[in-house]
Amino acid sequence: MENDIKLLCYEYLSEEEIKEIIDAYQALNIVEFSSFDMVKSRYESLINNELYEESYFILIRFFDKIDEIVWNERIAYRQELREYRRRLTRIRKAAILFTVLLLSAFLIFRVLNISYDVSKVEFILVGEDTMFVEVGDEFYDPGISDNDPNPRSHLYQIVGKVNVTKVGTYRLRYIVDGFTTDLVRTVHVVYSGEPKLELNGPSTVYITSADEYIEYGVRMIGESDILKDGTIDKSFDEFSSEGEYTVSYIYEDEDGIIVTAFRNVIVSVTESTHSNLVVFARFNDETQYRPKEDMEYYYDLFMGDSYSVKDYFIDSTYNQIIMDSYFINDVNSMYTDVHDRGYYEVYTDDNQIGYLSEGEKYIREQELVSNIISYIVETGYDDSIDMDINNDLLLDSLTILFSKKETDWAELLWPHQYQYQGTYLENKIFNPTAPKINNEYFGDYIFLFLDSNYDTGNTELPGVFVHELFHTYNAPDLYHFYKDKNIDPVGQWGLMGLPLKYAPLHPLQYIKQEYGEVDVDEIYVDDDSVITLNKTTMRFDHAIEIDIPDSDESIWIEYRTRDGFYEKNLLKEGVIVYRVNPNIYGNKDGLFNQDVDYVEEVFVFRPTVFLENILPIEYYIIKNVAEVDYAALRPGRDLEVGLYTDIPLFDSLGREIMITISILEYNEDNVVISIDYIEVE
Repeated sequence: MENDIKLLCYEYLSEEEIKEIIDAYQALNIVEFSSFDMVKSRYESLINNELYEESYFILIRFFDKIDEIVWNERIAYRQELREYRRRLTRIRKAAILFTVLLLSAFLIFRVLNISYDVSKVEFILVGEDTMFVEVGDEFYDPGISDNDPNPRSHLYQIVGKVNVTKVGTYRLRYIVDGFTTDLVRTVHVVYSGEPKLELNGPSTVYITSADEYIEYGVRMIGESDILKDGTIDKSFDEFSSEGEYTVSYIYEDEDGIIVTAFRNVIVSVTESTHSNLVVFARFNDETQYRPKEDMEYYYDLFMGDSYSVKDYFIDSTYNQIIMDSYFINDVNSMYTDVHDRGYYEVYTDDNQIGYLSEGEKYIREQELVSNIISYIVETGYDDSIDMDINNDLLLDSLTILFSKKETDWAELLWPHQYQYQGTYLENKIFNPTAPKINNEYFGDYIFLFLDSNYDTGNTELPGVFVHELFHTYNAPDLYHFYKDKNIDPVGQWGLMGLPLKYAPLHPLQYIKQEYGEVDVDEIYVDDDSVITLNKTTMRFDHAIEIDIPDSDESIWIEYRTRDGFYEKNLLKEGVIVYRVNPNIYGNKDGLFNQDVDYVEEVFVFRPTVFLENILPIEYYIIKNVAEVDYAALRPGRDLEVGLYTDIPLFDSLGREIMITISILEYNEDNVVISIDYIEVE
C-alpha cells in the first residue's frame, strides 16, 4: 500500500502525510490501496462508524488531493501540448514562407527573361475538347500540354467546375503562368438511363390548411421523343384539411413509354413557431455512401405524429413550441463536400490532412458550414415558407445530417450546436453580402450523424436530436464539461443534462420557461405554505418556485412521473428539488472556478456529504454526492429535504438554506407539499 501511495503522490505528500493516510486505511481495516467508493462503502458498513470519522475524513482529503494532482497534471500536459503545436505551426509557417519566396524568385526570373514570352507558346488540350460524363460519376480533367521548344514547367489553373450531381453543360477555361489562353473544354453531364421525370422544387411541400398550394411542375430527363401533353393527378380541394397527400405526375411519350413522379404535400392546421431546415451531407471520399434508412424514416423522425422532433416539443412544452422541419434534399441527393472526411478530423499519423489546433478546427468547421450554406442557397427552397418565425432576421435553425458516425467528444465532427459566423461583421452587425435563404440570414446550425448507435430506449427518437435543437433556444448544457465530472448536477432529470444519447426526457420546468419561453404554471412561494403540486405532464400547477431570502437564487420543485411518450423513460419517479442561480449560464464549468466562485446554474439536491474548510471559504461546500437518480422524494425513500434531513439545501456559496420541504400526501397525479421557513436562534 505504501508503495502505491508514493507512486501516486510522492512529489506532493510528506512522509508524515503518507503515514497518516496508511494509518487511516488500517483504522478502517482496509489492507490494500482502494478506490474512494470502496472506502466509503467500508465506512458506512462499520458499526458505530462515527468512531472512525476522523480516519474517513483523512482519506476523503487524500482523494481530493489526487483529484487536484490529476487536474494540475492535465493542465501542465495541455500547456506542453499547446507549446508543441505552436512550435509546429511556426515551423510550418517558415516552410510556407520559404516556398513562397522560392516561387516568387522563380516567377520574377521568368518575367525578367525577355527571351521568354508565354503568349508565344502554343497550348493544346489533352483529350477531347467536348467530353461527356454520366451523372453521379467522377470527372477528371485530362489537362493541357504545350509545344514550347525549351521545355519548362508551367503553372496553370482551371476556371470553372463540373457538377457531376446535376445534368447540364459546363465549360472549363485555362490560365497558364498568369496568361489566359483561348482553350475551352465543354463537359456535358448526362443521364443515359431510362427516361424519368424529375421534380421542380422540393419533393415534399409543407403548407397549412389556410395556404394556397403552389405547383412547381416536372421536367423530363433521359432519352425520349417529343412528349405528349401530360396529365397530372391531384386535387386541390382536399388540401384544406390536415393530412398527407400525394401529387402524381404521369407523362407518356410517342412510343407509349409512361414515366411518373410523385410529390408529397403535408398539410398542418397548427401554426409553426420554429422552422428547422434539414440537409443531408457527406464528404468527398464518400460519394457512394447512402444512409441506412429511407427518406420516409427521416421525415417521420422529424415530423411524425409520435416519437418525432416535432411531437417531442409539442408534448414537452404544452403545444407552445411547434417545430416544423423542411428538407433541402434527400437520402438520394446528399450534398458532397469538396474535402475528404479526414480534413475535418484531428491530425494523426494516419490522418495527416487533419487539423492541428483548436483554432484550425474552428476555421475548418466554419468552412464546412459555409460550403453547405452555398449549396443550400444554390438549391433554393419554397420562398413561401417562413424560415424566421421569431423575426430576428435569422433562419430559425439549420440541421446538418452527416454521413457515418461522430468522432470523439468536442471534436469537429461531433453532435453540437453553434453559429455561422459569416453572417456578421464586427459587433454582431449583419453582413449585407452574407448568404440568405428566403431572405433570411443563417445563424444557428446543428451537427448530427446518420449512423450513430443511439440508444433510444422505448422511442425511435434519439435524445441528442432534441437536445441539440433546444440549444437553438439558447438553452445551456447542464452537465460538467472538464471539471468535477464525478458530480452530475442534473442527470436524467432534464433534457439538457446527461446522458445525451438516450431517449429524450422533458426539460426541467425552469429551463422551459427561462429559455424556451414556455408559459410554465409555477406557484410562487416566499413564506410557510402547504401546496398541492400536480405532475409536470398536467397543464396547470406543475411547478413550485421558492424564494431564498437575501439571495437572487431560488428553489424549484417538480413532480415527475412515467407519464406519456417520453417521460416513461424516467429511471425513477418522484419529487425533485433543485436550486437555480440566474446569474450563471449553464453548468459546463464545474462546481467552482479558479477564484472559488460557484459556476453552476442548476443543481438537483440529493443525499449529500458536507465537508468544511476544504476550499478557502468559510462556508460548507459539496464534496461528495450520491447518484443523482436518488434525488427523487417518494414513499419508501426520503420524503423531506432541507434543514435537519439527509438532503440538506445549500446556496451557491455553500451556506445551508433554512427551509424544510416535506411531502404530506402522494398519489399518481399530484402531491401535497409543506414548505417551512426555519428561524434558527
